[in-house]
Amino acid sequence: MKRGRAEDWMTASMVLDAVEEWATSMVGDYWLIRETVASVEGRIDGLLVPASYQAHVFKSRTGYWTDKAAVIGVEVKASRADFLAGARKDQFRRYAKNLAGLYVATPRSVKTSELPDGVGHLVAYRPDKEGFGLATLRVVCKRHPTYASVEMDPDLMWRLVFQAISRMRAESRRGQDQWRKTCERVGQVLERRLFAVMDAVADAVAKEGDR
Repeated sequence: MKRGRAEDWMTASMVLDAVEEWATSMVGDYWLIRETVASVEGRIDGLLVPASYQAHVFKSRTGYWTDKAAVIGVEVKASRADFLAGARKDQFRRYAKNLAGLYVATPRSVKTSELPDGVGHLVAYRPDKEGFGLATLRVVCKRHPTYASVEMDPDLMWRLVFQAISRMRAESRRGQDQWRKTCERVGQVLERRLFAVMDAVADAVAKEGDR
């Protein structure tokens, strides 16, 4: 059977999953906010927010940390047709001028030379050779963006604060749930051991009584 192209089944959500893995493990430490209005004259698919000094953007900018910090946009075009539609609308230039940097994530059918200067390029691909391998979608960076000094919108700053608090609460709840499950498992083990000991003692008492 002829193997279909990746972009025939690729979705924006799948690409963003791959972008998130790439951003957290390959290029430094970011967390991803999905589908957000970020003063870019439209809705952008995602924002990469530095989570530590290991984030790539800190290595590319000089000055104090307040000067280095930046939020990077991610726009996903899951097919060449989608990419060409965005290019005709000059979408990437409009987004880039309102952000400290912009990555456009596309399938392999889009070449880096087709993007405006200064816009980063992430290419989504399927690393396995056979089958669809939907869970193994990956991205590779063909070009980092040129980072610019753009003052962060106050509304976006508050959104980031709220997102950070929300993530902290979610992590705390996950930690509490994990601890509760661990305690339940420990309790179950202790209960089985205790009943085993009690049964052994009862058997020993019964044997003593028979003598």
